[in-house]
Parts: sequence; C-alpha cells; structure tokens
Amino acid sequence: MSRPSRVDLLGSFFPELVDKDKSKNDRKASAKFATLAAELVLVDQIKMFDKGLKSYGPGVLCVRCQNKKMDCEYLPVSILEEDQEDAQTRGDTDIHDTLKKGLELVGNTNFDKKVILMLVDDSRFAFYPVTRDFPAKDVQAMLEDYV
Repeated sequence: MSRPSRVDLLGSFFPELVDKDKSKNDRKASAKFATLAAELVLVDQIKMFDKGLKSYGPGVLCVRCQNKKMDCEYLPVSILEEDQEDAQTRGDTDIHDTLKKGLELVGNTNFDKKVILMLVDDSRFAFYPVTRDFPAKDVQAMLEDYV
C-alpha cells in the first residue's frame, strides 16, 4: 500500500481547503482554524511527553495512528534501545537505522525547547521534533502553502 501524498492527506483531513466553491479568503480562514486545532492537539501531546520525561527520563512520545484510532505512549530511551537491538538481531536494517537516528535525535535534543514525537502508522514510523513555543509551526506552513 503506497503512502498518500501530503496534498492528499490535507485534502482528506481538511476538505474545505480543496473545495473549489470556497473563496480564497474562506480557505485561508479554514487553514487558520486547522492550525489552531493542530496546536491544541500538540499542546496535549507535549503535556503527555512531559509526564513521561519526568517519570522515565529522556525518550519520545509514541503516537500510534493505526486502524483509524490514535494511542499515545511514552517510550524511554531504554525501550527504544531494546527495540533497536531486537531489530538488529532480526536483521531488519530499516527499523534498526530509523531507531538509531531517533536515539541520536533524543540525545541531541534540548527538552526545554523541544519534544520528540514518534509517529507510527500502518506503513512506517518516523521521529519528529516539535518546538514548545509554537508546536503547529510546520502544520501552519504546510497549510499556508496549500491554500
């Protein structure tokens, strides 16, 4: 199964942005609203991350978006390292290498300024640093480019 493009994803989550019957001003207003909604979700995820960081030390907030539902769980470095070793034992270089990069990101991140989300869907996983002072900055830029 191929991954949908960013444009396809935006259109499926925010159909008002691709509605040709809407004016450009309406689409801009919709983009602002979508950015605010993303900001609210990310702020909640930052709070979850902070609870995990306080309890378990450095790690990532794993956000699983699979089977049309979302689940969040904090994964400390020790769990990521175990998964990396397991991937190496199985000979799964893709997972091993992605976890290696994620662990390097964790080690190089100032958690006073950023948190790290590990987004998992049905086809892959990836690590994303999120800036605390404006979590939806990347979403806003993508939506503004789209409109």
